[in-house]
Amino acid sequence: MTTERICAYYSADADYSARLTHLRRRHPEAHITAMIPPHYAISKQEREGVDEVIQTERDAYTPRDPRACMELIRRIWSGRYTRFVVMHDSAQLTLLAALSGARRPECWDGEGQIHELPRFPVDTLLRLVVRPLLGHIRLIGTAAVVYVGRAGVRGEVDRYKASEPARKRDLRSVLRRRRMGIRD
Repeated sequence: MTTERICAYYSADADYSARLTHLRRRHPEAHITAMIPPHYAISKQEREGVDEVIQTERDAYTPRDPRACMELIRRIWSGRYTRFVVMHDSAQLTLLAALSGARRPECWDGEGQIHELPRFPVDTLLRLVVRPLLGHIRLIGTAAVVYVGRAGVRGEVDRYKASEPARKRDLRSVLRRRRMGIRD
């Protein structure tokens, strides 16, 4: 049986140390690689929890520098990882995970859970386009309910719009207050 190879890609505002410890507990027999930027000083505890530490060439990568990005992807491909774990669900990290060549690209969420990401770049690009679109559709649906669906709400919303502080209020809070029977 081959050992599972996992790469944990560093993100600046994540609790990287705790996540490496969690990965080791979850996969005790796996070969875990920590991929970190040059400025990150890895602690002795973190170093003991991983089998290999790889420093990237730069602190940050951007699509504006495709040559550096391709070099990073080549470096990731050379590791032949079965899992590639990113610390956040951002557009760039999701695309990097899809381009990693790993069988299971994964991402940490805010609650410390790992979720599987799309494996292929085309699926990732579709996900990155569809997610914001669905958010806009939900927003339009909420606005339609506020302006059309509820009797009597239209006048209340217009009254709130008339005052300066009320412009900052969210339309959902108007509906919530109305349902609860709160009047100003």
